[in-house]
Amino acid sequence: MEPLKLVRACDTRWLSIETAVNRIETQWLELKPHFAACSKSCHQAKILKELYTDKNLLYLKFLKPLLSDIQ
Repeated sequence: MEPLKLVRACDTRWLSIETAVNRIETQWLELKPHFAACSKSCHQAKILKELYTDKNLLYLKFLKPLLSDIQ
């Protein structure tokens, strides 16, 4: 009998998506102005500032119950 192989993190990464979506949605109002303020001095903050749009918030709100059902 061969030993079982270790499961790679990327094989189960989808399991953490619900937690991340919940956390982002919960902290949305605080994170949006934070990234806007930091965007002039930090390239990563500039990219994140551009992602914090009403369209993306709506997308997360749509995904949230679906992810709960999958988990």
